[in-house]
Amino acid sequence: RLLGYDWPSGARQGETAALATYWAFEDVPAAERSVQHSLFNHLLDAEGRKVAQRDGFGLPERHWREGLVLAQWFELELPAGLPAGEYSLLTGMYRLSDLSRNRVLDPAGQDVGDSISLGPLPVGH
Repeated sequence: RLLGYDWPSGARQGETAALATYWAFEDVPAAERSVQHSLFNHLLDAEGRKVAQRDGFGLPERHWREGLVLAQWFELELPAGLPAGEYSLLTGMYRLSDLSRNRVLDPAGQDVGDSISLGPLPVGH
């Protein structure tokens, strides 16, 4: 479960933005602990085009314990010519074995897609 995120208020084109996401492990099916995963983070412009990406996962599945909270940091390289403005970020998890994305469930347990949209995220000059 995604608990929250931090985006630097001073993010600027041509620099590295330090993104942090905070996840809680709840009701993880045993089968998911036997498959390698990665988190994805795609920074999107207003038209939905990907302008930056960073994937990775800093905790092996064998350590996923119920109630564990994971703070995960990523460095996103923001292109030098990136226009100033507001961006959004898609984040989620996928299986490395077949690149299939894990499903996102709302608090009622309903499937709402394969990613979570965060933002707006400001980027300046």
